[in-house]
Amino acid sequence: MTRVWLAALVAGSLLGYVLPGERVLLQLQTLREKNPPLRVEARLFGEQPDWPERVRFELHPDFGVRISEERGGRWLVRGGRVVAASGASVPEWIPGLEILVLRSEAALRGWLDQARIDFTVNQLARCGEADCFVVGGRRAERQLWIDKDRFEVLRWVASRRGATEFEGWRDWDRQRFPAAIRIHDRDQVFAEFSVESVALARDLSESDFAPEWARAAPPTH
Repeated sequence: MTRVWLAALVAGSLLGYVLPGERVLLQLQTLREKNPPLRVEARLFGEQPDWPERVRFELHPDFGVRISEERGGRWLVRGGRVVAASGASVPEWIPGLEILVLRSEAALRGWLDQARIDFTVNQLARCGEADCFVVGGRRAERQLWIDKDRFEVLRWVASRRGATEFEGWRDWDRQRFPAAIRIHDRDQVFAEFSVESVALARDLSESDFAPEWARAAPPTH
């Protein structure tokens, strides 16, 4: 068999495993149907000496993400953007974590629209030792990489200049969450979170994600 025919055979077999982007969203919705809210404690490593060392993330599948740091800074993220903050600026180290917990198809579609990722396009690519769906397409400026078998988000490419990687997915008290979150600017990591604990946060309610929560904190400097 010639190399050309062999390459065609391999390509054809791979295409057989590619789900349409809409099916990927449906699968995510099914697997995340019972996702609970989570409280995540992490240590931040970065290039700026004035960055905080410890950061807390509180993620709710329906209401957004609360981010707080040890010096009093607070940020509320909803729909892929910061909607309230304790100060005037948004630190560059803030990661986009909503996509890890969103569970309804409407919420997932909304996040992808906000991130300008074309969910109607889906391709396969190798990501480390796993195969990934690349929602948006391998050559697109904005992409979402999802493990083909576990449907865990491994990489979010926000532009040709920036990306966030979610590595070392593991069980934390029976909850799956990455152990490391790395934010890239071009090809360089400028911020990294080492996750220290992940716990259920069933005490969180809609009122906890009101903008007043962030604005009530003292301004950061």
